[in-house]
Amino acid sequence: MAELDLKDLDPPGILAFLSYLEKERNKRNNGVATRNVRLSAIHALFRFVASRNPEHLDLAQRVLGIPFKRASQRIIDYLEREEIESILKTIDRTSLEGSRNYALVATMFNTGARVQEIADLRASDLQLTKPFQVRLFGKGRKERYCPLWPQTSAVLRAFSEEQNLAADHAFLNHGYILVCCNLISLQ
Repeated sequence: MAELDLKDLDPPGILAFLSYLEKERNKRNNGVATRNVRLSAIHALFRFVASRNPEHLDLAQRVLGIPFKRASQRIIDYLEREEIESILKTIDRTSLEGSRNYALVATMFNTGARVQEIADLRASDLQLTKPFQVRLFGKGRKERYCPLWPQTSAVLRAFSEEQNLAADHAFLNHGYILVCCNLISLQ
């Protein structure tokens, strides 16, 4: 086991480590973001050191002075209206699954909701009369209302009537739909 003293963690050594992470280990998808995460942990350690050991305050301040690097921001792509329409046109709406998928994709395009928000969506969260809207629950159960386009609301209304949605989840998976269809055909 190697013994490491706090004085061994000086700014030039830390900068060398961060440079190694960013350049040498870049082959493993390490880059500026990885470097900044490690530096954040080092800063947390030295804030603790500064609060508990005033004799190391000078070292802690020098380490805390090591700046984060700016990472390039990832470009967020979006689909144009024509692209959305071409995706929706490829869905076969003649089956129960196709009808569900069309309503699901149309709702996601309209609202920009996260997958989990749509998976948690209940029929009772849909307001399909004016003003058309949907209630979504995001991370931390944060509630928000999102307006629906008239076209999306018409698709959801038809889907709701076809599926006879009550207060249950609006979009059920394929297996559940098959079980329901089999139960209906047995009656």
